Amino acid sequence: MFATLTGSAGFAVLLVLVAVQWSPLVGMDRSVATWWTTVVTPGSGLADFFVVVQAISQPWVLRAASVVVAAFVIRAVTGGSGCG
Repeated sequence: MFATLTGSAGFAVLLVLVAVQWSPLVGMDRSVATWWTTVVTPGSGLADFFVVVQAISQPWVLRAASVVVAAFVIRAVTGGSGCG
C-alpha cells in the first residue's frame, strides 16, 4: 500500500508540474523531443521498430490477442473438456 501511495503522490506532483508548465520540466521535455527527432529518422532501424510497435498495438490486434488468451485460460480452467 505504501508503494501505491508513493507512486500516486509522485504522479500527482508531476501532474501539477506539467499543469503549471514548470520551466525545467518543459526544457527537459523539449530537449528530449529534439534529441529523439535526430535519433529516429525515417528509414532508420529504430523508426522501423516503432512502426512495428505501432502496428501490433492497434486496438483490433490487442482485442484479437485478448480473445486468444481468454480461450487458452478458459481451456486451462475447464481442463480442456469444453464449457461444462
